[in-house]
Amino acid sequence: MRFKQIVAVVVVVPTLFVATTVAAVFAYGYWHTVTHAVFQVNLQDSSGRQVANPDSGLTFLDERSRVLAQSATDSSGGVFYLSGEFSCREIEKRAPFEVGGHEAYSRCFERQSRWVSKWVADVTYVDVRIGGCRWNKVPVIISRQSSGPSDWWLLWPTRHIGGEPFTQFYATATVDVDACGSGSP
Repeated sequence: MRFKQIVAVVVVVPTLFVATTVAAVFAYGYWHTVTHAVFQVNLQDSSGRQVANPDSGLTFLDERSRVLAQSATDSSGGVFYLSGEFSCREIEKRAPFEVGGHEAYSRCFERQSRWVSKWVADVTYVDVRIGGCRWNKVPVIISRQSSGPSDWWLLWPTRHIGGEPFTQFYATATVDVDACGSGSP
């Protein structure tokens, strides 16, 4: 081989390796962002204050009023947790105290985040229950925030630097809690 051919191989092979690695990181970041989501809910009264009641539940509906998911508050009443088959709440509470608890929670969260990504963008309404009061088909404002390519480089060399990318969905619903006291809803 001549000198120029050797130099070309020495330059081209590492360049192709770097380009392929960068493309793979971006492809993985895009895929993970599209297929994994987290979901946070803010239930507020008509004055904008967060509703905190330990006996509250939400049923998320699409535009045709089909049930997509349900959530309920814990004993503190301030945070809604998804309930049902994909709930990780009980595992999350036990995780710090059990051998292998962190790994069990990670597996559950992985499964839940894939499930959430399949339906959350379709949420249009929510049925709200606070104690004995109910509001049906309350409009929901859904906002979405995705990590983008500027964050994906953090996936390499280790996912522990920046974590894996998720799409974050925030739902806000407003109910007239005062009307509940007067017997309206």
